[in-house]
Amino acid sequence: MSLAEQINRVCTHIVQHLDEELTLDQLSRVAAVSKFHLHRVFVAQTGITLFKFIQLSRLRKASYQLAFNKDTKIIDIALDAGYESPEAFARSFKKTFGRTPSQFRNQPQWLEWQLTQSQLVQPGEREMKVTIVDVRETKVAVLEHCGAPERVMESVEKFIQWRKTTGLSPVKTSQSFGVP
Repeated sequence: MSLAEQINRVCTHIVQHLDEELTLDQLSRVAAVSKFHLHRVFVAQTGITLFKFIQLSRLRKASYQLAFNKDTKIIDIALDAGYESPEAFARSFKKTFGRTPSQFRNQPQWLEWQLTQSQLVQPGEREMKVTIVDVRETKVAVLEHCGAPERVMESVEKFIQWRKTTGLSPVKTSQSFGVP
């Protein structure tokens, strides 16, 4: 297994298990290398530490919840992100995104958010599992994003708001498909 494949396995494992405790011992087993070697190669390949990658991944998930699940309390988002208090979450969120969770919820600044999230780029190629399925005819609503890729979240936010006002909320009656 190549170095990039090992790091990708670890990154994928982290993203899929954000709600769980993630330890260096556990992640080194995922990569099949010693924890000391994993730490060194992870920093060399990604430019950030494992801890920073986990933190940014959890804050990314929290930022989506803040922007798109406005009914969820900030304290619940903080606890879900692994923080022991809303104050610790707020400090970390502000340090990372330059805004408090409340400020971000009220007016997300997706360009600044995108700059922070660019640190989460994973090395190497990603393995995709492709399954071809037949689906019944489906009505589709589309919002095309025209503009800088860094601003795509602004279009996503508009589309989600439209869906909520029309009663086409994905959790109630409709599926969502993102086509880049």
